[in-house]
Amino acid sequence: MIESYSAKTRGNLQAALDEAHNTFSVEDILLAVESGTYQLWEEKDSVIVTEILTYPQAKVLNFILAAGDLPTLSRMFIVLEHWGSDVEGCRIAATTGRMGWTRSFLTKEQGWKATHVVLTKEI
Repeated sequence: MIESYSAKTRGNLQAALDEAHNTFSVEDILLAVESGTYQLWEEKDSVIVTEILTYPQAKVLNFILAAGDLPTLSRMFIVLEHWGSDVEGCRIAATTGRMGWTRSFLTKEQGWKATHVVLTKEI
């Protein structure tokens, strides 16, 4: 039940959503987790939300939201990539995020590449 999630979890999710133009509410995310559409991962003061996308030729582990301590998030990304590959059979990991992620541990330490950019404009 979504009421059981802590204030800390909700705060971390809201911090990530604030950077993502609040296209979801915290409740939207938690309902999707409860339904099994998304996965919620927490460690200490960090949170990651993922989903598995299934295409005809590949499964993709899509990182939807991430917020918290960068060293903790770095470890979590590595663990989740292995989970996506070994448990879920994903062949690709993907994420869309603010430009700062292109200069983070993802590109500097873990071999991620910026291959696309998402541009947004409020209208």
